[in-house]
Amino acid sequence: MPELSGLGPLRLMQVQLVRRFPREDIRRSAFEISDGLKPYLDGQLNFQDIPGAPPEQPRFVVSAGKRNYLGSDVVAQMTLDFSGGVPDKGILSAIEKAAGVLDVLHGRVFSKQSQYYCGIILLLTAPLVDLGRNISADLLPIVSKIEGGGVPTAVDVNLGWSVDDKFSWTIGLSEYVVFNRQVVGSFVPQQLHFDPDFEAAVEKGLQLKIDCNSKLQRDLGASGSNDFRSLLPILTEYAMPDARKMTGNLLDGVL
Repeated sequence: MPELSGLGPLRLMQVQLVRRFPREDIRRSAFEISDGLKPYLDGQLNFQDIPGAPPEQPRFVVSAGKRNYLGSDVVAQMTLDFSGGVPDKGILSAIEKAAGVLDVLHGRVFSKQSQYYCGIILLLTAPLVDLGRNISADLLPIVSKIEGGGVPTAVDVNLGWSVDDKFSWTIGLSEYVVFNRQVVGSFVPQQLHFDPDFEAAVEKGLQLKIDCNSKLQRDLGASGSNDFRSLLPILTEYAMPDARKMTGNLLDGVL
């Protein structure tokens, strides 16, 4: 397998723990969820309901520091922001702690749900040391035997597997680009603008996305076998080893 070279250390950017369910009015549970997250997430409860908004639009958010929980009428999601760092006790320990808190909380708040599934998503990036390097040319031999007539300029691939007709996982490899933001008019966050066709990138590199979920068990209801903690063995025994096969030694010291 070709080696990925010219990259800086792999950085953990974000972990998401997502519970997906058929539409219901989650606003009724907002205060119970906010109280149940404490002390793990002791933050301010903010309602963001917009009349006529689609069901995936967040109805409320609880946030503190680098932990953020949002609830919509179809999703309950905890996001852990690591900003490129690795927790002192390791990534798995941080995920296990969040999974335990959410499984207990959701088991109580959503006890009447007859359909749902959970997912754990890790997002990691490795910046190019030389911005002029073509990361797509390095990725293409790893994921495809197809050779085009020119120089590769874009590779975005997701490879997925399942086991025991219960769990599935996906490994995504792509190039990411970070641009400088230009301020348009007065400084209002919504007015920040950038034009990727004409602005120089300040950072480019490899993005690795690992997604484990229990979607195949979405009809099991409150059995518990499709909760977050049931995904941890899938993450460690299947998804992470597959990610290592695709990225080589990049994951050393991170996963």
